[in-house]
Amino acid sequence: MNKSLVDIGTEQAFLGSILVDDTLKFKLDEVDEDCFGDEINRYIYNAMKSLKIDNKRIDVVSVKSKLDDD
Repeated sequence: MNKSLVDIGTEQAFLGSILVDDTLKFKLDEVDEDCFGDEINRYIYNAMKSLKIDNKRIDVVSVKSKLDDD
């Protein structure tokens, strides 16, 4: 991905909004991991997506736990 097109702040805002409000997790289906130019944000996105697929709550604790497990 062309790093000049990456807006890390936008990526963080998107992910953060879902962490704050679990009801927004449907938004994870509107993007894919290629939308994230920052590697850390991509890991967080994938953890959140996995939690959503498993029908688990998405919050700071569950995402950190998922990241630690992977």
